[in-house]
Amino acid sequence: MRFPLQPRLTPSSHSPSVLVLSEPCKCIFWPFRRPPVTSSPPRALHLQLLVEAHSKLFQTRLKIWRLSSSPVWMHSHTHKSQILFNDAAQMSPEDADVHIVLGVLYNLSREYDKAIASFQTALKLKPRDYSLWNKLGATQANSVQSADAILAYQQALDLKPNYVRAWANMGISYANQGMHEDSIRYYVRALAMNPKADNAWQYLRISLSCASRNDMMEACDARNLDILQKEFPL
Repeated sequence: MRFPLQPRLTPSSHSPSVLVLSEPCKCIFWPFRRPPVTSSPPRALHLQLLVEAHSKLFQTRLKIWRLSSSPVWMHSHTHKSQILFNDAAQMSPEDADVHIVLGVLYNLSREYDKAIASFQTALKLKPRDYSLWNKLGATQANSVQSADAILAYQQALDLKPNYVRAWANMGISYANQGMHEDSIRYYVRALAMNPKADNAWQYLRISLSCASRNDMMEACDARNLDILQKEFPL
């Protein structure tokens, strides 16, 4: 039985990827200072070209910043947004946030290989960003690469052990590989941290059924975490 993967990215979704778009990308936008022009003609020409290049980057970043505050627009104009952010990535390849938003946009168009590449590039720049590791894992899961997704989620948990979303996503990836006993343990761990996660309770119930653990259904329906944690320690 195949489990649902990550929620599809829609303008109304509260997935972490969409939240990237709904927050102002502060590090994508900064004031530009014109460098002083010296009396040397070659030097002046060099600086003039530098100013023009930076001005173009500034205008692109300003446009990106404005658009990134409107996830509905970006969702409706995914291809245009991809072109814009690809231009920004070429101008400023060291800007991790540009690559992150590109990854989100490729998720929207279900171009998962490109999304994975974008997140991996961003991770080279921000290797300790636990939420970025989770985004990579979610994209790999959507691309039916559950084994790789588990490795990415583990990286997120190594950086933030109480990251509930990553614990739940680990459960989903194990379930998608048919490893239902393992998935149960991760769901229970996630629910111990956030007992109000209704989706995780639903996934747990499905895994219990797939693992033929009907003896635990009553505890699941009663949301009795004491019994579940004793039965499925991690």
